[in-house]
Amino acid sequence: VINQGDLKSDEPALPGVVDIMFESGLLANHFGHDSNDQEHMHRARVVLPMGYHNLEHERRTWPVIYLIPGRTNIERVANSIARLASEPAMKKILPQVIWVILEKETSHGHHFFIDSSVHGPRSTALVEEFIPWIDVRFRTIPEPGARILVGEEQGGLSALYLLTEHSEVFANAWAISPEAVALDALGTINLYEDVNAFEQSN
Repeated sequence: VINQGDLKSDEPALPGVVDIMFESGLLANHFGHDSNDQEHMHRARVVLPMGYHNLEHERRTWPVIYLIPGRTNIERVANSIARLASEPAMKKILPQVIWVILEKETSHGHHFFIDSSVHGPRSTALVEEFIPWIDVRFRTIPEPGARILVGEEQGGLSALYLLTEHSEVFANAWAISPEAVALDALGTINLYEDVNAFEQSN
């Protein structure tokens, strides 16, 4: 466990899972160093692939999937992936990568990894502080082509946003049941133009 703060995990990490938490200088400068720790910490859980610690394994460096959950907490997601990754039968099904499950919430809710006055420079802190730290701490392939974003629900919107804003960092994104990317075509309602959502305009 790499833990430099006081936040506690909801579930203990399974074998092969590393709990990550350290202070972000960018977020601490935004909120003030005496603010709630949760507001200026980088938090994640890392799931290591089979063979990561095997010195005789054919692969020594690994691609990374950055996963952004929706409503599910990162502990549960990480442990679910770890259980699958530990099954030999899953070796040909589950990508053999380093999984990084990113904390996506503060006390103000889901921050979508968007720079804002409420949540701070979340996007900038991720690409300028957290990802370089991961590339030093773990045996990653530190290239955009070896980094993929996966997001579900609100995390799906986050993944698409990060790919759009930081295509120099990430190669691709996969959004699973994402939140609405635009509100001008939410079903049959145009939230920007329709005067009444309960009546069909002529």
